[in-house]
Amino acid sequence: MSDILDLNIDVTGVDTSFPVLAENQCEVRCDSAEIIPNKAGTGHNLLVIVKTTKDYPSASGGTVNSGYALRSYIPLQASDNPNFDFKQNIANLVDALFNPATDGERPAFTNELIAMMGGRECLASVKVGEYNGAPSNELKRLVAIG
Repeated sequence: MSDILDLNIDVTGVDTSFPVLAENQCEVRCDSAEIIPNKAGTGHNLLVIVKTTKDYPSASGGTVNSGYALRSYIPLQASDNPNFDFKQNIANLVDALFNPATDGERPAFTNELIAMMGGRECLASVKVGEYNGAPSNELKRLVAIG
């Protein structure tokens, strides 16, 4: 091939780490929600992916562009921990995305409701943690706007 470029690009010192949001409460839009098997193979989780709707400060001092994805895994069954009510996380998600006026107006959690989650906006409480020895974001909670 005679069209090969003669490249010599210096990539020393290039930051290849993933961006990390500074601890913040960010406006997000639900990009997707789907039921997936849990890692243990003993049940299922709801995987919710939300994306920021505007630019936010980075933990390293720069800016993380709009569209940054955050993931939340919500168990869909009880665990062995008697102090953990799995329905609480589901109810918090429904409240964040559908913002019912009262608990009595909270819609039932159904496949149809999951299908309606995409495109809905809420606030994400974001913390900085560590994953495999590197800084990463942890989605602590989703809450309704307003």
